[in-house]
Amino acid sequence: MALISKKLPTHKAKFLQLHFGSKKISEYNAEDFKQLYAFILNVCKLIGVTEAPDTPIVLLLIEHLKEFHFDFSKQEIERAFSLATADKLDMEFKHWNRITPQLVSSVLNKYKVFRSKEIVAHQKEQEERELEEKAKARKITPEQRLENNIKDTIELFEAYRLHMKKNPQKLFVDKNKQPVIPNPSYVNIELRDWGSVVYSFLDSCKCLSFSNEEKKDMMKSAKQLLLNERAKESKAQSVGAVLENHVFKHDDSILIRKSKQIALESYFNEVIKLKLDIKQEIDNALHAGNT
Repeated sequence: MALISKKLPTHKAKFLQLHFGSKKISEYNAEDFKQLYAFILNVCKLIGVTEAPDTPIVLLLIEHLKEFHFDFSKQEIERAFSLATADKLDMEFKHWNRITPQLVSSVLNKYKVFRSKEIVAHQKEQEERELEEKAKARKITPEQRLENNIKDTIELFEAYRLHMKKNPQKLFVDKNKQPVIPNPSYVNIELRDWGSVVYSFLDSCKCLSFSNEEKKDMMKSAKQLLLNERAKESKAQSVGAVLENHVFKHDDSILIRKSKQIALESYFNEVIKLKLDIKQEIDNALHAGNT
């Protein structure tokens, strides 16, 4: 039987419990139909019909149920007539001391209206519950998020280190072999930190420790790099105030993203130069942050 919400009122839950949990006429075998014969006689007593119908009438009612109400069970039929006699089906119930196909259909069709509403509501609730469960399954724990961040950082660093190994001229050092802020014209176009996820992670765990002066230099480098890129794209000889206003006053996010890229490359270059273990550096920073 389908799972029924515990929040449903008893009278509403009953519709669903009987619908999902009882055998339908369409599934009946010969023995079930024999029991249905006796059941119809009992329904007559339930609703106050004092003269039991003859066998041909009962058989006619059974055929009527098989053809037009095969999606009902005996339990649902009984409940439908119980509700009808209690004036709970929003209909005028009068049997005139006999049970007929018309009477059966009028009661069952009215019951079916109520039942259908509850089934639709139940199906919607089930769908919402399934979506909620899927959302919970997709939701990662803080531990999983940390693990993913570390994994992404290591993968990006290793890809960057491999690229720098193939292109050693792009490793930014001065004449004393000290790391410096990258020259905008040499920023590594292979480094792609989508959404600045790795930068944000390293920054949050205090791996990135640039001075305010260094950050300003990075911003200047990023600005110059973007101006050069825009000038190249437009094949313009002069970039001037118009281009600068277009690039930076209307989309600061581009400048910030480029600055983060330069900062991330500077940090990776430092790790490469000093031959540090990126995983150990992250672990040390996390440990220091927890003490």
